[in-house]
Amino acid sequence: MAFGWLRWIFPEAVKFTNLIHPERTSLRRLVDAEYYYRVYPDIVEAKVDAAQHYLEAGWCEGRNPSEGFNTLWYLHIHHDAALSGVNPLLHYLRCPEKPRGAPDEFASPDWIRDAATNLTLPPIARAFAANYDLVSQSEMFHAEFYQARYPDVFGDQIEHYLRYGWRMGYDPGPDFSTNRYLDANPDVREAGSIPLIHFVKFGRREGRNPSPPPSSTEKKRDDGSATPANPRSSVSEAAEAYRSQYITQVEIAAGRRAPQYAPLSLHSVQVSADDPAILAFYLPQFHPIAENDRWWGRGFTEWTNVSKATAQFVGHYQPRLPGELGFYDLRLPEVMARQIGLAKHYGVSGFCFHYYWFDGHRLLDRPLELFLSQSAIEFDFPYCLCWANENWTRRWDGSEHDILIQQIHTHLDYERVFKDLSRFMGDKRYIRVDGMPVILVYRPTIIPDVTNMAEIWRKLALKAGLPGLYLVATNAFGFDYPEEIGFDAVCQFPPHAVHVRRVDETGLQFLNGDFSGKIYDYGEAVNANLKFLQRIGEEGRHRDYFAGVMPAWDNEARKPGNGQVFHNSTPQKFRCWLGGAVEWSKNNNPAGRRFVFVNAWNEWAEGAYLEPDRKFGYAYLSAVANVRAKGASNDPTLSCIADRLACSRKPKGRMVLCLHVFHEASTEACAAAIEIARSVMPCDVILSLPAFWDEGAAIKAVDLMDPVRIVIASHRGRDVGAFLKALHIAENLGYTLGCKLHSQKLEEPSGSQSIESMVGNRNAIESAMAEFAANASVGLVAPLTAMASWSDLSETENSQRAARAILARIGLEGAKLEDFVADSMFWFRLSAVTKATQLPFDISDFEPDLDAIDGTLAHSLDRLFPTLVVGSGYKVSNYATVSLPRARSWTKHLWG
Repeated sequence: MAFGWLRWIFPEAVKFTNLIHPERTSLRRLVDAEYYYRVYPDIVEAKVDAAQHYLEAGWCEGRNPSEGFNTLWYLHIHHDAALSGVNPLLHYLRCPEKPRGAPDEFASPDWIRDAATNLTLPPIARAFAANYDLVSQSEMFHAEFYQARYPDVFGDQIEHYLRYGWRMGYDPGPDFSTNRYLDANPDVREAGSIPLIHFVKFGRREGRNPSPPPSSTEKKRDDGSATPANPRSSVSEAAEAYRSQYITQVEIAAGRRAPQYAPLSLHSVQVSADDPAILAFYLPQFHPIAENDRWWGRGFTEWTNVSKATAQFVGHYQPRLPGELGFYDLRLPEVMARQIGLAKHYGVSGFCFHYYWFDGHRLLDRPLELFLSQSAIEFDFPYCLCWANENWTRRWDGSEHDILIQQIHTHLDYERVFKDLSRFMGDKRYIRVDGMPVILVYRPTIIPDVTNMAEIWRKLALKAGLPGLYLVATNAFGFDYPEEIGFDAVCQFPPHAVHVRRVDETGLQFLNGDFSGKIYDYGEAVNANLKFLQRIGEEGRHRDYFAGVMPAWDNEARKPGNGQVFHNSTPQKFRCWLGGAVEWSKNNNPAGRRFVFVNAWNEWAEGAYLEPDRKFGYAYLSAVANVRAKGASNDPTLSCIADRLACSRKPKGRMVLCLHVFHEASTEACAAAIEIARSVMPCDVILSLPAFWDEGAAIKAVDLMDPVRIVIASHRGRDVGAFLKALHIAENLGYTLGCKLHSQKLEEPSGSQSIESMVGNRNAIESAMAEFAANASVGLVAPLTAMASWSDLSETENSQRAARAILARIGLEGAKLEDFVADSMFWFRLSAVTKATQLPFDISDFEPDLDAIDGTLAHSLDRLFPTLVVGSGYKVSNYATVSLPRARSWTKHLWG
């Protein structure tokens, strides 16, 4: 390998052999040969000494001599080194005061882009920096994907791709196929261009496909699609994949919950009058019927399929097992009563029951008849019907193959089915538009003379004394224009008409090598659907179009090894989709015709359900409640109350209670606890309230608790975002001591802390104050029983990563994570929590509050308060119980 050309670019470049012996020895120590050879395998092949190569050529190519020294960054920051043409490592070696060799966490993230235009850098290094910046900004390179799919890669993944990966056919991410792009674009291949760089610079705007279809030489499945690339290249790697999935299943069986798991909320959500009705499709196939016994075996219900599903790839969420409701039987009225109770509790407006009619023969009718017969308040819930008018087949797809029971459409049948439907239309609970009962038909276009059927139905409705019918078609199988068949509207029925790319070939580790289904990304489905809704709105198609969403989709249970999976669904992503659909409906559908349909309430065998499960708990229902809370926001009115209060109230002491009350029903209990606290010592209250509270409830809280200030909390950040606002207020008002408090929001173990145990207990207050009085360095005091270790709880693992990142941002990188207060209620000195008031977060930085047990910014911050206190030079102290005489001695020390 010859490097003589370097002297023409940088005349002062130094030959390794020309260095004096001490410098050569020192330089060799600074070049990590093992690192250099692992990161740059071409140097091994060339049989060149690592230190010699770096000194004579590597630095000009932008290579790094060790993990702790970044050549490009060093030359970009130290202009004298770049201008001198001297190897940067030599420059570092000869500096009396050794400068930093690599960027730290405070370095500008744009430094690589700036280096690409720094003319003092060697041209090859500058070109490498430009390519690196293009890749990193392209959003098509996924480091986690790259590392997972190519575990042999060592060092920086982007650097590996640019220097070697693309030549080896490695894909930079799930959205780009290196080999296919080169195969489809011979001009790129012949030019020797890096395929991803070409696409970013030219291919995207030229309309080239980043992941073209597979070539004819690739192995095909029976359906003609390419077999997904399986990264398992050895028996040991395959075994590890199975082991990983097995451990996940064992942990779930042992009670492990996802970070997004949400317990049951104790309080019902309020729904704004102008919010759309959220209607969930309801499947009644959770009880045995004679037909299913004959077709599938005695005792068959939907649970038969659900319980036998197995994961097809690592991370595949199967089986999906129910939570609170268990493997229920819809013949029991108490089951449906609880379903309705949960739906109301979380803001679902009604059910759209699937109705099964086959030429005079009904199936799965018992739950619906049970509902119709009930007059108790527990069953007072709006509903409508959707005629599932396709054939029943063994393939679960309504096709003409393997038919179990067939649809036969005749004029006589139209009249008979309407007569049966009309029994429900007379129910006061039935959903109407302008007095007209709403009827959905799943696949109207397979009805031979559907327009005639609509006319027959409308005439029969008028004859029955109804003002008419409001007929809605779903967009299943691509249908989109209801007016052409005499219908009034169309509703989305995802995953129908959700057009996103498949991700089968994006580094998934398949457990079933014969898997022949299709995998899509749920997040992409969310984005695609919301963009589609935006376009529909812009086109003016809004009066007759109803948005639809799905919590998830995975019919592996019905089609083992051949299912369609929308992978990576989370409650937060669902909340984004539902929130967008609700907002779209409010902006586009007229009042009285605002509906958003959810597929579904309980489609367990298709992975589409709102009901609680073992992994996520009530999180998807909490997403509905969060959207409702945003719609019910009363922020302007409450802000006026807060402003008036701020003008009329002044601090009365040096102690402040920062109290967040989640729900109006807790007001009186909180006020009683505060009254006890005030009987022990003078203390003010900064009260934070959710924005959905009504004016009367807020005024009642002010009357009962006499707060000095009010903070209006959004639907983000749990109580933590509100507490940070309260801390700023308390600091400005000059308080010395404070207490963080909140009412109970979720159904929690009986032994957890409560506001009553904190400030409604004289001994607890005395004990906390005694700790402050005894030691001026104590900055936070909490009950001993409330303390928890980061290592104790499995659900804290996600928060730990975020917590360390937060600490690094405020200068506490590497700080020990102190034990935290599990219930997040504690006493504090204002001077000890200054780092909390300096946190660089706005309320918009917090995720929407879906009652998750972990994994959010709010969780991380909540658990960091003791660490922040210690980082400010104070101590954390705990109390159990102390005698009252000892406790009372604190008064003269604190207040004088």
